[in-house]
Amino acid sequence: MVAGMRTRSFVVCFALIGTALALCGMARGTDVTYAFTGTGTQGSLAWGQFTTAEVTLPDTYAPGDVYSSFSLTISNIPGPGPGFVIFNKTELEIHSVFSTDAGGTPAIVPLGEHDYDGSPGHRYVLGGGPEPDQSTLVYDGAYCDDITWSALTPISPPPPPLLSVQASPVDITLLWPTTAVDFGLEETASLSPPNWTTVTNVPVAVDGNFSVTLPNAGEGAHFFRLKWPGQ
Repeated sequence: MVAGMRTRSFVVCFALIGTALALCGMARGTDVTYAFTGTGTQGSLAWGQFTTAEVTLPDTYAPGDVYSSFSLTISNIPGPGPGFVIFNKTELEIHSVFSTDAGGTPAIVPLGEHDYDGSPGHRYVLGGGPEPDQSTLVYDGAYCDDITWSALTPISPPPPPLLSVQASPVDITLLWPTTAVDFGLEETASLSPPNWTTVTNVPVAVDGNFSVTLPNAGEGAHFFRLKWPGQ
């Protein structure tokens, strides 16, 4: 510690935090994260994932009851609206269709709505498509694309990346490999108990690392971790 100046101490924690799920009496197993992709007939590209418990009875996935995280990103969208949209769990969970095939393999048709700038009608609507595995994307009522969804792929938490710190009297910089694209940076002022919150600064890619620089505000001890979204 530099004399006369309080600096943050850095404890890197890679604990993967699970989310408690209310399963309404359904039988459940371990939490599993599934990834899926989508390709639009007009050029849109989509990717997403959700975390759910393995359900044995009944043989369906009930929206809102069995999954703890759900996100979807669509880019390269043609038409009048923004070319990039991120649907969050709340926007997807009410409308999306979950099911399983005859062999018990899970399936999903993502459906939802995402508002832009709060103006009436300024939103993307992801509705049912002409085929069972498709969704139609419109913006302000204007057709954008038909997106065909892939089968779900179960994924597991990857090895935790190394989080490193560079400190100066003015600021601190946290670094982690750009290969860890799914990890998010969180912080807490105490571990007794911890209150982890997301660091909202947008990471910048620099020489193979994501970089986030924060002011060194003399706050005393501070703790950071990288969290995988599926846990």
